[in-house]
Amino acid sequence: MNKTVHFCITYRQVLMAVCDALLTKRNTTIVVDLDYQYIPVDVQYRLKKEFGDVVFFFVRENALFVDYTRLPNIIPNVIRRNISFNENFSICFPHCWTPSFLDGKFFDVGYIYHSGPFFSKVLRGFCHSIALREDGLSNYVVHPVSPLKGIVRFCFGLPMKGQVWGEESWIQSIEVEYPDKLPERIKKKAVELKFSTLLSGLNNKARSSFVKVFELESFYRMSSEKSCLVLTQPVDQVGICSAEFKINLYRIIVEKLTEKGYRVFIKQHPKELDYILDNTTKLPTLFPVELWFYLTSHRFDYCVALCSSGIHANGEPIARKSEQLIPLKFFNANYVSDWESIIDEHEFG
Repeated sequence: MNKTVHFCITYRQVLMAVCDALLTKRNTTIVVDLDYQYIPVDVQYRLKKEFGDVVFFFVRENALFVDYTRLPNIIPNVIRRNISFNENFSICFPHCWTPSFLDGKFFDVGYIYHSGPFFSKVLRGFCHSIALREDGLSNYVVHPVSPLKGIVRFCFGLPMKGQVWGEESWIQSIEVEYPDKLPERIKKKAVELKFSTLLSGLNNKARSSFVKVFELESFYRMSSEKSCLVLTQPVDQVGICSAEFKINLYRIIVEKLTEKGYRVFIKQHPKELDYILDNTTKLPTLFPVELWFYLTSHRFDYCVALCSSGIHANGEPIARKSEQLIPLKFFNANYVSDWESIIDEHEFG
């Protein structure tokens, strides 16, 4: 039986990995990095209990990095994360280093969802092949890099200007929803993978397990009143705007929806710090919104987000009508001052 390993840094990725294990019935290990996305101990316990055939490791990448590096702190982390020395003072790259929980293990296929984290580089040394799976809208753009990172990239044979997820030579394939929309430099690696393909294979037992893991029992059946789901995003935590600006923006959105007669439900992003929006009902924060279509027959009348790949739930409708409020080309810090006027002028509903 093929052995696979998934390295996940978000709840959505954990969902994809578990669904893949259930669908393919392969021997599956899932490594979850708690430094990128903290998962409470009770949720970790429920994942292990409900999906007992899957091996889970919940790790701290920062701790792994400390164990790996032998270079002094004065050296920039972008260098320390890519090269070190072993006990014999010979060069040791991340894929040559063995964390204790992987000692003696080897996998046929390794799935990563972002090539940037340190452990993604480590994992390549334990897999026959590596595939990068889609993380969202970030897969379809070229990301700017600092001059120092550009030099480091050049030393490893990568373009100095701009970073694209999955361009590394050790990544054999890139599995995404829309291969034709990928940046030109990585299109040759593209393989189509519809998230709905993984989710559609869930049987009743698996659905029930996910309801328990994410504590969705009270939302499993909902009334048919006029409703709108607002998907919020941690735009403040990625440096696009302040927390105050973000919260005020969502208050404006809620007010406009309430004026239109909607009962407003809020699904906060798991990485957001908690905050309160008046006249709203809050859904559990931790569950990936893509699950909604497969767990309940309830469809919201309307769903809005600033600019989120989750709004379409990978082609499956969580609402009868869905809208992105901020065009992708304006979804960055350079245009954030225009967001309020864009929302003011938007015709909701």
